[in-house]
Amino acid sequence: MEDRKQALIAELLKQKEAAIAAFDEKLGTLGYHGNSSGRKRSHHKKSATAPPKAATKPKAED
Repeated sequence: MEDRKQALIAELLKQKEAAIAAFDEKLGTLGYHGNSSGRKRSHHKKSATAPPKAATKPKAED
């Protein structure tokens, strides 16, 4: 029973691998490159000017 279970798991993994390879091939024909070196998008907006840094006064030593 255990041998049959292992064989079924191996077969499922092969099918999954084949499906992923086929999907990657289809994406490639559409021009998608998963590991492109392009900049990732962010939801943070960059401000045109940086806010001024607050000046800190040095503590007076006693």
